Amino acid sequence: MPPRRKHYIHKDVSEISPVVETFLLRLLVPLECHRQFIGKEDYSNDEVALLFDLPGADEFEPFDARQAQRKLVAAYQKESHQTTICFPETLERNLHKLAALIGLNDVEVQLFGFAVLLDNSDLLNESCGWLGRQLSPLKMFNALSVLLGIPQGELRKALAMNATLVKTGLMYIEKDYKNNDLSDKITILSHSFSERLFDEEASAPIDWLKDVIVQGSPPHLTLANYPHLKNLDLLLTYLQQAVENKTVGVNVFIYGIPGTGKSQLVKLLAHQLGCPLYEVASEDDDGDSVEGKERLSAVRAAQAFLKNTQ
Repeated sequence: MPPRRKHYIHKDVSEISPVVETFLLRLLVPLECHRQFIGKEDYSNDEVALLFDLPGADEFEPFDARQAQRKLVAAYQKESHQTTICFPETLERNLHKLAALIGLNDVEVQLFGFAVLLDNSDLLNESCGWLGRQLSPLKMFNALSVLLGIPQGELRKALAMNATLVKTGLMYIEKDYKNNDLSDKITILSHSFSERLFDEEASAPIDWLKDVIVQGSPPHLTLANYPHLKNLDLLLTYLQQAVENKTVGVNVFIYGIPGTGKSQLVKLLAHQLGCPLYEVASEDDDGDSVEGKERLSAVRAAQAFLKNTQ
């Protein structure tokens, strides 16, 4: 029999985070994804086979499906006593910063940490595809419960519409489960945001949002350019009191045809109040238009991140 065809493996398996190994074992054993991973004559993912040193992972070693399954079960039983998920060091610290900033509980931290890891680990992302497409809410919550070791009821509560993760726009679940695998169903604010949580420690958490929230530029106009707006003094007094009293729910609607100075007026108001101004980006890092749903999520995140600032 000729040697099995090997796929190219792009990443040294020694670099794979231990928590990713834990999630892979939970996928393969209790969630029974070994059925999709172990074929009749080969593995569907050579990187996973090498990671767990399965028979036949090396092209000169004979493939043995039953021995591979036994070895995976033994590896799972060895790690199954671990009840606490430990994310990579930088991500762990940033998750705790985020929790302190917007008030996430332990379940929400674990759930969001998994979502960030899923968005940044190609291996985990691909492996979660073994759960299949067209995941119903029931199957999705069952999978998340097994992966994270958290009861389904607590996960549903953490992803309810009034829960912190959803209210702040950081994470939500796509309701349409047709042709969606787990990574498609779990949506987070932006990939750039998750990358920064994974790789960077920002001095100010708002920096994590710099692809979707940008600081406004100074105004080019002055109050003298708006003689036709008779209530500007009243508006400034109103906004000044709102800032001083940290009043919630203060909104001003400015309307007019393009080119009449609406954006400049907003910049001028912020300048007069001595407050930093933030703007929701209309384009992403690649210059593509940001959809309305994503912009709304960005607004929610900015409100949560900046609520204790001026």
